[in-house]
Amino acid sequence: MVVFVEFFDSKKDALKKEKELKSGKGREWVKNYVLPNFIDSTGFTSKFNLEITGL
Repeated sequence: MVVFVEFFDSKKDALKKEKELKSGKGREWVKNYVLPNFIDSTGFTSKFNLEITGL
């Protein structure tokens, strides 16, 4: 299941973004901005949110 897609002009830029997303700030961004939109659009509960983020 794909919940977020982003395109880049170069592999270097993509790897930089991947590193950012795997950082603490990146995980927080996913938790606060990506997952709520995904959950709202699919009807999944917040329990699903906690399972995905590992919280």
